[in-house]
Amino acid sequence: DRAFTFYYPENFEALRAAGAQLVPFSPVADRGLPDVDALYLGGGFPEVHMEALEKNSSMREAVRAAAERGMPVYAECGGFMYLTEGITDVEGVYHPMAGVFPVRARMLPERKALGYREVTVNEGCRLFPAGGKARGHEFHYSEITEMPRSVRRAYTVRRAGQAEDTKEGYVKDNVLGSYVHLHFYSNRRFARSFSEAVKR
Repeated sequence: DRAFTFYYPENFEALRAAGAQLVPFSPVADRGLPDVDALYLGGGFPEVHMEALEKNSSMREAVRAAAERGMPVYAECGGFMYLTEGITDVEGVYHPMAGVFPVRARMLPERKALGYREVTVNEGCRLFPAGGKARGHEFHYSEITEMPRSVRRAYTVRRAGQAEDTKEGYVKDNVLGSYVHLHFYSNRRFARSFSEAVKR
């Protein structure tokens, strides 16, 4: 919907080729989830639509309940922010979100990250193949508070121009949230792995 507008079209193509049927829905306008077996929350501009996302409490509760039941959920950047406890805007106003991850996001007046990324999947990620590599990008004006150590890190992330890799891609049950937008054509196993996880 208008809050989550960024998706690589090739990701949809790869998921369809892997057997997925895509069902669009709106975290802003819909009161609950459609009849689906997994969620893919892409990037976008939730900070522009925070009030509408906050007011739609039935959708926020439905997403949190689905995650707690074990539904596979993959969320990138803005979608990941939606899964935090809430977002604080640049004026300091806090807006509750879905509350899947025990952190908060906050908007910054200046850009936090921009650049290409390569991720390697660590053991323990249920959605993508362990040891698999994929490329994508990161672009955002927000940051999260410190993620508890009890939340696993799915990715080892290599950032262009930086000597040290970092741990990112946060895993809670069958939920994977990250600031990295992955391009599934960089490794088609990712779409197949996600589809297989949904079938399981």
